[in-house]
Amino acid sequence: MMQVKHLTRRFGGLVAVNGVDLEVEEGSLVGLIGPNGAGKTTCFNMLSGVIAPSEGAITFQGKRVDGKKAYQFTQLGIARTFQNIRLFKSLSVLDNVKIACHFNCGYSMFRSFFHGPVFQRKEDEITEHAMEMLKIFKLDHDAHEISTNLAYGEQRRLEIARAMATRPKMLLLDEPAAGMNPTESAELMDLIRFVREKFATTVVLIEHDMKFVMGLCQQILVLDYGTPIAYGNPAEIQANPKVIEAYLGKDEEG
Repeated sequence: MMQVKHLTRRFGGLVAVNGVDLEVEEGSLVGLIGPNGAGKTTCFNMLSGVIAPSEGAITFQGKRVDGKKAYQFTQLGIARTFQNIRLFKSLSVLDNVKIACHFNCGYSMFRSFFHGPVFQRKEDEITEHAMEMLKIFKLDHDAHEISTNLAYGEQRRLEIARAMATRPKMLLLDEPAAGMNPTESAELMDLIRFVREKFATTVVLIEHDMKFVMGLCQQILVLDYGTPIAYGNPAEIQANPKVIEAYLGKDEEG
């Protein structure tokens, strides 16, 4: 589904990501791990169009996409969440999901001013789709609640629901378990598996919780100082000396 070749990003003299190669198969669940400052989020920002690579190529379903804008990535079928929850704090839970459908509203600005039949019909469809997402993610009873009034775990679910409202083919999750307790993390693992199976969505995620990654992902890419040092299944990654030294060893030492 996605092929990344020699992906590199420089910020002045700093090389944040250096020569990443990655192939993501359709329907797979891939993890991206590494110590703090390893370049994981920078890599995600390139895979979602937030920033452009300095070098390298990103191909999605056979088409070059590197250099496109973030909204174009969304139109192509790539959605993401962020490490820090980015909800529209003053909007309701329902409106947070509805706003994700803006690029596919189907009516012109002119029609939006006059609220004619075309506008109303499409708005009804968007509301129905948003409520369907909320029901799937068990948030429909809070549809008219202000988003920031939700519990932390529910806000995470809302962010994923909003991403899924764009009908993505690939979902990028940036540290989805951050700040969660073990029970919430276990529930999130089940939710991600559910999303992947129900929507036939390919999932790529960044996560610091090693138990979470090892229990969920099929393949894992490890970065250290922006450079890939290992790629394989969880068992291979756990036994890799470079990974133990660069990531697990540093984690054990605090």
